[in-house]
Formats: sequence, C-alpha cells, structure tokens
Amino acid sequence: HSQWQFYQSLEPEFVLKRLKASLAPPDSVRLSIDNERIVAEGEAPDTWIDRARAAAQQLSAGGPVFDISKVRDVSPEVLEAKRWQAYVSRLEAQPGIIVAQQKIRDGQFYIAGLRDPLAADPQSLLSGTQVDPARVHSQWQFYQSLEPEFVLKRLTASLYPPDTVRLSIVNNRIIAEGEAPDTWIDRARAAARQLSAGGPEFDISEVRDVSPEARAAEHWQYYVSRLEAQPGIVVAQQSTRGGHFYISGLRDPLAADPQALLSGTEVDPARVHSQWQFYQSLDPKFVVKRLTASLTPPKSVRLSIIQGRIVVVGEAPAAWINRAQAAAEQLSADGVVLDVSQLRELDLAELNHLREAIQTTDIFFSSGKVVPGPE
Repeated sequence: HSQWQFYQSLEPEFVLKRLKASLAPPDSVRLSIDNERIVAEGEAPDTWIDRARAAAQQLSAGGPVFDISKVRDVSPEVLEAKRWQAYVSRLEAQPGIIVAQQKIRDGQFYIAGLRDPLAADPQSLLSGTQVDPARVHSQWQFYQSLEPEFVLKRLTASLYPPDTVRLSIVNNRIIAEGEAPDTWIDRARAAARQLSAGGPEFDISEVRDVSPEARAAEHWQYYVSRLEAQPGIVVAQQSTRGGHFYISGLRDPLAADPQALLSGTEVDPARVHSQWQFYQSLDPKFVVKRLTASLTPPKSVRLSIIQGRIVVVGEAPAAWINRAQAAAEQLSADGVVLDVSQLRELDLAELNHLREAIQTTDIFFSSGKVVPGPE
C-alpha cells in the first residue's frame, strides 16, 4: 500500500523536460544542461524569446538557472535594426562623413550629419546592406574635412601643380616635391598659410625654384661654395642685386684665380664684381711654396707636409740650416710648425777633399774593360 504526493523536482533534467514541454522551442533552438544550468542556443523570433524570458523568471528559487542569452532574435524588426546598424557603422568608418543622429521609427530609418563633397556617397553605400533605400531618410550638411586625402584633393584642384611637381601624403603631412617656377611656388606658399588649423601641414620645401632668377642664384651659390672650398681664399661678403653678383674677401697670391674658377658654373663673368685683398695664408701648402722661394733649399733637402706639419729632411750646409731654423722660429709665432730636427749638417771641407780626390783619379779603358790606374 503506497501513497505518493506529486511535486515538481528541481533536478536540472526534470526542469529541462518541463521547459521543453511548455515552451515548445522551434527547431532552430537547442536546450541543454551545462554545469547544472539550462542553456538555450540558436535563433528564434522575439515572441518565443519573450516567452522563454518569462519562464526563466518564474523558475523556483534553488533550481537551475535558465540562460537564453545565446538565442539570437531573428524577428524581421530585429534583423532590420541590425542591418541598419551595420550601415551606420559603415558610414562612420568613411573619411569625410560624420554621423550626428540616427534612429528607427515606425519602420523608417532616419540619419543626419556632415559630409565632405569629396567623400563617398551615403546613398551608394546602402548597396549590399539589405536596407531598403525607400525607407531611408537622410539629411547631410556639407563641410570641408581636414582629412589629409581631402585636403590633398582640394590643393591639387586649386593649385593645379605642373607635371614636374608631385603632391603626396607622408605621416599625415602633405609634401610637394619637384621643381616649378616661382609664381607657382608663391601660390603654393599662400595656400599653405591659409590651411585650417588642426589640418595637415603643407610642406613645399622640397620644390626647387626653376625661374631664371632662381637658377642664376643657384649657380652663384655654387660658385661661392666653390671659392670657399679653395685654400687661400676667404669669402667675407657676397650678395646678389639687380641681376649682378658682388663678392669680396681675402686671397693669397698663391691661391687659385677666382676668375678662372667661374668656368663651368654658368655664372656670367660680366655680371660678377669682385674685390680681393691679398694676404698670406698659413695653409701648409702655401707656406712650403714661400719657404722654397725664400730659402732656396739645396737638392739634398726635401720639404714635405706630414699631418699639418712642415718637415725638412736631408743634409745642408750649416749656414742654410741656420736660416731654416730662423724661419721655423718666425713661423711658430703664427702657429705653423716647421720641423728641421731631421736636417744633417754637411761639412764643406770634407766635401771639397772628396771632390779633389775624385778629380785626381784616372780611370783607363782597354778593350772595353776597366783596369786600375796608377797609384
């Protein structure tokens, strides 16, 4: 004899059976037990999801949790809302488009914002989104975007750079490179100053001025640099005025002729006005030339430059060595080193004795052979 009173067990398997029976989930939804929790996965219309949510709230305390977070709402309204949001995200990712407001009301889609005339057409971006264009109501106000690509397009359209100039974007800066006449460079420089704050910088420093005046100035600067690289020439002042070139400075008489250096520079010699004051350069090469001219070293003496020092090597009479030592002392005051430590004194008496001995020696030849002479 038994008596059983019915009750509803909170064991997950029994709760699962009762949920299946009461909710009748569609084939696209699967209910299962996961770690003492009942989990629903798949997709269903919002009406079924609402019933499942209500059932989850009515489950007895102490029983398993009914999780429906993994069921995707596939009702027409939700699908349309997701498609709309995908379209809005697509717009927001476009340079030159700013979405200010967007909403869905009564099955219609509304959007408003700012759009650069050079940006993509919002209407064309609806393609592939499955959003009905007839239900989209948009309001766009035009503005000028500071995105580098749009600023570049506007600069290209307004400045119309010559074929010899290339505009590009480098690290969010607009760079102009090449060569152009000064009139175009002036317009580009003015456009660079007028760009809005916060936008990209327009750098035209890499554009070379190829107007006749600029080319002449380049040739002149090349000539000046050529002079400055010459030992024994010091350029003090140089300028360009009224199509003529002026230069002044110091020149060692032993240095290269500035007039001769004009050759190959394309600078018109007739337009060059120069004033040079003579001075004595302390360049070792010039000092060696002056020492050679003033001291007249014998053939047995050699002057050379070693690491900026003038070194005298060989043998010479004492009188000449004394003159060389005196010159070394005078040059040291100017910071020039004349090293005469390797000079050897030549004994004139011994030299004369050797010359007399050679002159008194007879050498006889017989049958093409050398034989000793008389002692």
